[in-house]
Amino acid sequence: MTDPTRSIRTPWPWITAGLVVLLCVAAIVSSILASRRNENAGVDPAKPLVFLMSADHGMRLTADRRAKLEELLKKESGFEVKVEVAATPLEAIEAFGTRADIGLLPIFQYLLARHEYGVQAGLQVLRRNGPTGYAGVLVVRNADPILAVTDLAGKKIAYVDPYSTSGFIFPAKIVADAHIKVVPEFAGGHQMALDALRSGRVDAAATYSAAVAGDTGFRIIAQTDIIPNEPIFYRADLLPEKRDQLTKAFMKLAESGEGQELLSSLADITGLQPSSDQDYLGVIATARAAGKSVFELVPEGVLVESRRRGIEYIP
Repeated sequence: MTDPTRSIRTPWPWITAGLVVLLCVAAIVSSILASRRNENAGVDPAKPLVFLMSADHGMRLTADRRAKLEELLKKESGFEVKVEVAATPLEAIEAFGTRADIGLLPIFQYLLARHEYGVQAGLQVLRRNGPTGYAGVLVVRNADPILAVTDLAGKKIAYVDPYSTSGFIFPAKIVADAHIKVVPEFAGGHQMALDALRSGRVDAAATYSAAVAGDTGFRIIAQTDIIPNEPIFYRADLLPEKRDQLTKAFMKLAESGEGQELLSSLADITGLQPSSDQDYLGVIATARAAGKSVFELVPEGVLVESRRRGIEYIP
């Protein structure tokens, strides 16, 4: 006779498995809550917030100025802040997928970081005591007979770098819209692009309008639409209350004499005002409109490295 108890399976393995799952879920929730508690705890000397800026913004940031900036941001926000300068545009963009919390990058780099990692603008840079935007320009030597963009067909143009809005993206769109082919050269900086033009190595250069204001050696042959000044922005998952506290700290910095001196060393910033991602939709539209015609001018090495890092070139 068959023993009926042998067909009844013990529930203990299922109960044990359920308890293991519950314990795992509890551990994950506890870890998340602990992480959020740590974020809200204020200063954490073991893990300061990283304020990352581009090489252009940080070129005049001496060791003393860097230390003073960190000190003032800690004083006003209550958070430990470490100021760093990125070596390359791609390094700067990629950092917001790993370790950077606060950013000050040229606008196109911010847009790519936003596209890839969801960073959020909080403040907009002001220059020369008020203007919130600027224009890119195509310039030639004043003595040269080049009068219009179409006269640049087949000629060399010095651009700044593939991630520069005023020194490449917007001016290159003007050239593309003129339906001409040119020989692009990336100089590595605004002043270097102008130096290449001044020396005769190239026939034209792209830069921002203020870079050639009052210089009788150059003549502007085309000007871009107005480009909004770049933002100070935050990583996507930074707590809103922490972001608000940092925004207030930056505003206080911009209102103090010592803070103004420090900001002026960061690419001639004279003030800050509240901003959001909505202020930069027009730049995204222009970059996308430039599309393939501008994309084709970018060196293959830049595109390969960008793809390797998982960063799309057009936001």
